[in-house]
Amino acid sequence: MQKIVGEYAAVSKVNAANLDETVKWYESIGFVENTKFRTKTWAQVYDPNLPEVSVGLNLDSNVGTGQQVTTFVVKDIVAARNALVLVIGDYSPTNPCGVKPIESYPPVQMAYFADPNGNSLALRQND
Repeated sequence: MQKIVGEYAAVSKVNAANLDETVKWYESIGFVENTKFRTKTWAQVYDPNLPEVSVGLNLDSNVGTGQQVTTFVVKDIVAARNALVLVIGDYSPTNPCGVKPIESYPPVQMAYFADPNGNSLALRQND
């Protein structure tokens, strides 16, 4: 793959009903928009610590990911979850984007959350 992969190692596409609002939400959790790729129907955000991995935001009213989950691997899921909760809160019926409790699926641990469009996201720690 190293010979094939160029500028990006991975871009995960999710749908967004409103690009500007969705970019702002991703920025609130530490992502940065790469304006090089901005069009009327597309925006791309990335974590400054991992610029070769991006989330592509596709303008489409058909939002939500079903069974697809964009996953961010972290070294310390407890610390990462706590930091994320400070920004978007815990999951509840009134906060469906909030972070759910950590679940263990040996050899990994997961903490699920969602963006404002219902796209499933998760933190993952490998044991």
